[in-house]
Amino acid sequence: LVEQGAKVNQSDKENASPLINACRSADDTTIKYLIDQGADVNHHDINGITPLMYACERNESLTIVKYLVEHGAKINYKNKHGYSPLITACQYQHQEIVQYLVE
Repeated sequence: LVEQGAKVNQSDKENASPLINACRSADDTTIKYLIDQGADVNHHDINGITPLMYACERNESLTIVKYLVEHGAKINYKNKHGYSPLITACQYQHQEIVQYLVE
């Protein structure tokens, strides 16, 4: 769709971008493609949750977390409830992601 002119940062009714939806699904290929096409890695949904926060919810997402951070995702951003990506990773007990974010 992007190649046909769709906007990579177009949001749905919950202000979720295609990148947010890809991070919810842990779809590595789509995430990398959207970022390479200029997707905003710090866009947040109506709850203030960013792609990085969604990636921190999923244990298999360490490579995605690294890719997002390498492309400018803010690791100290807090959503409307005051949670950061680090707190999110701690809540879900994803030790490798926690360790990466702390380093």
